Amino acid sequence: MFRYALAASLTAMLTAGGAHAAAFALMDMDASGLGNAHAGRAAAAEDAGTVFHNPAGLVYVDGRQMVMAATMHRSRLRFRDDDPASLGDGGDAGRAIVSPSVYYAGTVTPDIRFGLGINRPFGVDIAYQTPWAGQTRATSTRVRSTEINPALAWRASSLVAVGAGLSWRHLEVETTRLDAVNPAAASIKLRGDDGALGWNAGVIWDADGFTRVGMAYRSSTRHRAQGRVGGAAARVDFDLPDTWSLSLWQRLNPRWEVLADVTRTGWSNFDRLDNQVTDDGWEDAWRLSLGVNYRHSREWTWRVGVAYDESPVPDAQRRSPRLPDADRTWVAMGGQYRLGPYRAVDFGYAHGFVRDARSEHSEAGNTLRGLYQSRHDLLGMQYTHGF
Repeated sequence: MFRYALAASLTAMLTAGGAHAAAFALMDMDASGLGNAHAGRAAAAEDAGTVFHNPAGLVYVDGRQMVMAATMHRSRLRFRDDDPASLGDGGDAGRAIVSPSVYYAGTVTPDIRFGLGINRPFGVDIAYQTPWAGQTRATSTRVRSTEINPALAWRASSLVAVGAGLSWRHLEVETTRLDAVNPAAASIKLRGDDGALGWNAGVIWDADGFTRVGMAYRSSTRHRAQGRVGGAAARVDFDLPDTWSLSLWQRLNPRWEVLADVTRTGWSNFDRLDNQVTDDGWEDAWRLSLGVNYRHSREWTWRVGVAYDESPVPDAQRRSPRLPDADRTWVAMGGQYRLGPYRAVDFGYAHGFVRDARSEHSEAGNTLRGLYQSRHDLLGMQYTHGF
């Protein structure tokens, strides 16, 4: 019983609010890509942040380089209950969080490059105002994560570069809900943390110096979370999904660049928790993005981009209050100002238009019917220093 409760709470933690890209995949690994809605990141290799997107891109980063970035997320989430006599809608359950990241790139030999990335791939802070109709399912959810990703890249030839790395991910989670039997009692709280090891790899084909095609893969990770439910120790195993990305970067002329990307995330594997299948019924999801860079001058570069994120939640019956997720479209803009040959400041902003999504989710014989409405705003800043 405790293991099942922990599994359900961890599922809620990772998915509550539909954070910032479809499900809980964050779109904030660096600010230089935010202005393009992260189009073409597995091929662009603009800076040391390529450690996360495609480690093979390290061969295109000159000298030693340090990147420091931070992205602020502001999510708005509201539930409109079909029952006017319900306890309430929970108000605006979204909260603001900040995700920092740091990257380093250096030289091992003329053809081998080293990189290191530290970032937060997951992050949620959501709190419903009680009393509300779904208070026995979720009242608050908080997660913080840290990922450390060292990698190596090798220039195999003038046309091909390959790279690979290891990633260690640590999660801290806290979720609360009210007791279904006695809602006036104290919240049922779960706290837990866990670390897991994964890997990523990629390849870039450079056709002529003006066109690059990149393919990258990031593995799934199995987590063995230790936590407490109702004062008793509990543990649960669960998988986070893998991702495949195929990207294009093309320089049309000295001023214009075009970027494109298609990414598949294996959400269908996420519904198996310690050999128990949850009722979420997620499906694999696709993300499509397109971006343009305009180099106005030696100092200024401007960026725009759009992206379409497909939700892994297939219908209203499987849209729980812990995952009010739906298809969304991103519109992004940003730019870069170069302070000198080795220093630059990047900035970006993205707005997520989320489709209104109905929920008819049943749990313990009760069905919560209503409409979820949400939107997301991301603002990122980045400083790049070469030496």
